[in-house]
Amino acid sequence: MRSILVVVQFCVSAILIISSLIILKQLNYIKSKDLGFDQDALISVRVFPSAAIGGIDIQQIRNIRTEFEKISGVAGTTAVSNLPGGQFDQHNVFISNQPDENQDVSEMYVSCDFEKVFDFELVEGRAFDNSFAIDSAGKSVIVNESFVKNLNLKEAVGTKISWNSNKLDRKIDVTIVGVLKDFHYRPLHEEIQPVAIQLSEQDVDY
Repeated sequence: MRSILVVVQFCVSAILIISSLIILKQLNYIKSKDLGFDQDALISVRVFPSAAIGGIDIQQIRNIRTEFEKISGVAGTTAVSNLPGGQFDQHNVFISNQPDENQDVSEMYVSCDFEKVFDFELVEGRAFDNSFAIDSAGKSVIVNESFVKNLNLKEAVGTKISWNSNKLDRKIDVTIVGVLKDFHYRPLHEEIQPVAIQLSEQDVDY
């Protein structure tokens, strides 16, 4: 009987040790994995930009950002519709003059300087700038490398793309102005999918 208990204790101890090593390995993997952006010292605040449903308007969001930027140690602020790791809506996006060249793409809406706050790497083109009419009018878009690869774009910047918006009940036509290095915005076990990012403060949630 005693020998059986010893064997059981040994097996349980071995299982606990192996489980601990696996968990430790997973934690080290998560800490060392290059996510494609800097998540250290990032703080997010949930906002509801629609004043019609008791939220706050765009100007109030800008005021909040201004107040945060007055705090010593705050390097910068931005506003986004989605956070990496969260839920992203998708559209079937196609090259405007080649509707057969299409791809399901995740969407994200941001304010200026989002790439600086998240430390995203811009590999081609430029960032959003409200001084450009195409940006302030919501006619430009920034995509990731997976977008370029999946749609077989030889020269991404300047390419016109489109999708049908259920929210706006019309077709959206935009021009690619920049390409970001791929970043993980979905669980790490999933491949990085195409994402299209637009300048649109009225659609942000954080």
